[in-house]
Amino acid sequence: MGNQPSHAHTTNGNGNNNGHKDDNASKNNDNNNSNGCIPCFLMDKIAPRRSDAMGSPLPSTPIIERQKRKQVAEAMSASIVQKAGGVGGILMPPKYGSAAHNKAVLAGAYDNRGNGDDNEAEIPVHEGPDAEQLLHRTYELQDVLGVGSTSTVQQCRHRQTGTIYACKVIDVQQIEERFQGMMVQFQTEIDALRQLQHPGIIGLYDVYLTPHKIYIIMECMQGGELFDYVVQKGTLTEEEASQIVRKVTSALVYMHEKNIVHRDLKPENLLLKRKPSSSEKSIDVKIIDFGLSKVSERVSVVVYL
Repeated sequence: MGNQPSHAHTTNGNGNNNGHKDDNASKNNDNNNSNGCIPCFLMDKIAPRRSDAMGSPLPSTPIIERQKRKQVAEAMSASIVQKAGGVGGILMPPKYGSAAHNKAVLAGAYDNRGNGDDNEAEIPVHEGPDAEQLLHRTYELQDVLGVGSTSTVQQCRHRQTGTIYACKVIDVQQIEERFQGMMVQFQTEIDALRQLQHPGIIGLYDVYLTPHKIYIIMECMQGGELFDYVVQKGTLTEEEASQIVRKVTSALVYMHEKNIVHRDLKPENLLLKRKPSSSEKSIDVKIIDFGLSKVSERVSVVVYL
């Protein structure tokens, strides 16, 4: 990028002020900054690649590249790009609420989740070095439910209400060393789930961002994968299959109304709230894993008659 503009005023030997000369130099430098090269990592974070409604990348053009550079320049000058508490070295806009704001919305986040109402609860995101202490004051981490290649899931209990949740623990340093670009998927999943509140989609309740770990408090799904249930049972009855299809398609319709596409829907990403008993007729299935999801732009079609 270009040289930083100089704001110092100097005088020549005759004591005349050369401020106007420096102002001209500053303007030239600003022009160089606007027309110069923008770091690639900023281009990807602030002005991501354009894609169609299904997430397929669209070809770039000189006009689009100029627009992206303009977006980055405006973001940098307005100081809307910052490190999210040092988490993973990811540059993220400060869209998450302050500590006071998160505390204000925390009480309603548990009662209004998963009902599909229009009055959707706001999901708090806690950032900074004190986030982990706040986590342990709010939740009691218990047994490990599962260990994956990118995260560990522990059962946790809300100390005030006694409600059981699942806590996904992500080691930021380990992810950065072993899985390049994976942190972006976790950010995508958090952003998507904060917008989705439906009985057929796993519920998100709290997010804690610390310099070393990310804690995601989610609905506890104790029934395992739908895939394992089908394999274990062998065949599903027509009633069971129709219930599953109805609930999954209802969640998809809601998701698409929010302009979000999942892009990784498969039996392994459908979990059961609990294992159905022989006397239980209803199957509570929910969609999980929004790491590959995309938010599509709404397209307006004008027809001239």
